[in-house]
Amino acid sequence: MKKLISAFLCGLFFLVSGGVGHAALVTFEETFLGNSLGDKVDFQLNEGHATFGFDLTSSGGVATLYNQAGNQVGDAVNPSIDATGFEPGRYTLSSGTLVIDFFDNDNPGEEVVIRAEALLDGTLLKSETLDLANNGTSTAAMTIDLADHLTLLEDGLFLTFVITPEFQQGANSIHIDRATLTVDAAPVPVPAALPLMLSGLGGLYLVRRKFSRSL
Repeated sequence: MKKLISAFLCGLFFLVSGGVGHAALVTFEETFLGNSLGDKVDFQLNEGHATFGFDLTSSGGVATLYNQAGNQVGDAVNPSIDATGFEPGRYTLSSGTLVIDFFDNDNPGEEVVIRAEALLDGTLLKSETLDLANNGTSTAAMTIDLADHLTLLEDGLFLTFVITPEFQQGANSIHIDRATLTVDAAPVPVPAALPLMLSGLGGLYLVRRKFSRSL
């Protein structure tokens, strides 16, 4: 009897004092395009736009390219690296990053404004001027910190819209090489003392029931 009471009290103490099991962060990463597809897909953005629908919950997700008139160009593509396993409510989001790589094979190249927006509500994620080839390289990356937009990721789905509203220099020829969404999340902690307290409660209930019957 004393052991059961002790287990219950210990469990209650750790539960009230915030004793929880600490779980390591889990990283979910999904990529569209990239080297794994070789030359099979060419997302030549030009003056059009592209949408990327990331899905971290299960296999899927889709990226689509559109021309300046808003018409789809070519077939939509699935992720080249597909993330799965994210369960809404099971994880607490810690951080999120979207990296979009661009390249240009023109000479002398492009200097272009890139805008990335959240597709559902039009939230501006970032606007940046990229200098492709003019600075001696034909590639450039836009890195977007999503720390202030984690609510957009809570369901494990993320839709982003990439557009080139302004070419400041060049022949209006720019390609998206890849787009990668990386999310770090921690499993929602379960109180470490909860099993101990429940076992104590269960034992106390059984003892009380047995004691009542003996009266």
